[in-house]
Amino acid sequence: NVRLLHIYPNPASDRITVSLEEDQSGVIVILDHMGREVYVTDSEANEGLNHIDIGYLPRGMYMVRVTDKTGRVRGT
Repeated sequence: NVRLLHIYPNPASDRITVSLEEDQSGVIVILDHMGREVYVTDSEANEGLNHIDIGYLPRGMYMVRVTDKTGRVRGT
């Protein structure tokens, strides 16, 4: 299960980093303010750092959801 989840910088304009524990992997989803998925990717378990380009997204508030391989969900 995903135990630690850090997302930075906040606020962000061009890129975010989603940091998971090194042994964690799963699916990272970015949701807009309406709950629509605007970005989906598999996380990289090897280093725990996932650099995501968000420069194409309109300005606004977004949520990040991480689902691990067992189906456990973490979000901010």
